[in-house]
Amino acid sequence: MNHKIKLLPAAAFILAGGKSRRFGSPKWNAMLGGITLIEHSWNLCDDLFKSTVIVSKSKYDFGEKRIIQDIINVQAPLTGIYTALKQSEHRWNFIISCDLPLITKNIILKLWEKTSKKCDGVLPVTGRGLEPTCGFYTTTALPICEQMIAKGDYSLHNLNKQLNCEEVDFTQNTDLFLNVNSEDDLVKAEEHYYNTKQ
Repeated sequence: MNHKIKLLPAAAFILAGGKSRRFGSPKWNAMLGGITLIEHSWNLCDDLFKSTVIVSKSKYDFGEKRIIQDIINVQAPLTGIYTALKQSEHRWNFIISCDLPLITKNIILKLWEKTSKKCDGVLPVTGRGLEPTCGFYTTTALPICEQMIAKGDYSLHNLNKQLNCEEVDFTQNTDLFLNVNSEDDLVKAEEHYYNTKQ
């Protein structure tokens, strides 16, 4: 008998505001396994969280999915995180970029296990270092985001230096954090996707 996993007491926000310059067209609309990248992110989050929302700068047609517009018109993931935390009704919030289609439920649940009252965030560490667009942030990070934005600083690296973050080791799963920035990346994602389905 299949039992749906108990929903996590947190919100999920999918970042879909990038201009996709290197990709050539909106990345969220690229197809993988018969569905778009945004659908991969949505299905993943909708099965785990009490609330799932897309954060976007453009008025794309995401169907009936809940969407919020970026508060600040600056091209940077930090503005998406700021918008998400500003709008959230939950202390803990999962942030994921729509161009990370290989992220799994197990990764999210492993990150969630490290959330506590002692930290402001929980982020994965891979062979490339911190992965700040696939992790949990609390609303306590809002004042820091606001201070940085006021200074014109949109660096996620600088944000995470100022937060008390737990880091979770995923160096053995670096391939699952493939960021689809180009057609070549999409081909790699397709290869991994279909290999795991066999």
